[in-house]
Amino acid sequence: MKENAYIEKLIDRMASGEKMSMSGRMIARAYQAEAYKRYGLICVEDALHGSDVAAGLAQKLSAAGINDLYITGEWSNQFDEWMTMDGFGLKLRGICRIKNAEYYRDIERWGESDRPEELTALKFSFKE
Repeated sequence: MKENAYIEKLIDRMASGEKMSMSGRMIARAYQAEAYKRYGLICVEDALHGSDVAAGLAQKLSAAGINDLYITGEWSNQFDEWMTMDGFGLKLRGICRIKNAEYYRDIERWGESDRPEELTALKFSFKE
């Protein structure tokens, strides 16, 4: 997958032990995850703990030039956080199914997986 200089800097900061925001850590982990490596998808399964985290997530994605975000966690009552992202232009575009990269990694490694083949996700994006 194509490298993203902005996110690479976040990863370097994290690796050096520099204190980072929760949104910065979320994006860095998503960038290093199997879903990004295989499909170029930024997926967050963590709860967005507050509007400040949601705002930071939207701002950092915009700064990184990343259009789409997939929320795969099944956390309830995140409406305030989603509304905050909406205010920064990161709009909820719908519910979709995406390939579960960890399922396919398991299949390649062990020939089977107990993970679901697809994940249900909320798709947010800056552009339609």
